[in-house]
Amino acid sequence: MKYTIEFDVNSAVCMVKVSGIHKRPEDSHELLRIAGAFAAEHSCSRFMFDMRGATIVGDTMGAFETAVEPEKYGFSRLFRIASVYPTITENHKFMENVGVNRGALAFRVFDDIDTAREWIVSE
Repeated sequence: MKYTIEFDVNSAVCMVKVSGIHKRPEDSHELLRIAGAFAAEHSCSRFMFDMRGATIVGDTMGAFETAVEPEKYGFSRLFRIASVYPTITENHKFMENVGVNRGALAFRVFDDIDTAREWIVSE
């Protein structure tokens, strides 16, 4: 897995762009750790994970484990989070449902970067 992370001062959104093979849940947990530390350093609470360049390797349990305890990896459930994929699979939707059912304030999956961008900056 490769990634870049940037903070857009104008929109107050942290953009995490992921490429390569992404093993779920272990790579997802690593991204949560990295994003949590970045959030603490830059005081950001809105994250967009651009996963369109990644090949996700994982199953339903991996999706569940990614969303069940993000705070364990330093990532707050109070953050507004958009994950963008080339297409939304059942596992992506399941991960969204687990996150929301476990108390994530605002977590959604998208298959369109512009729609995700509009949502992430909205109140």
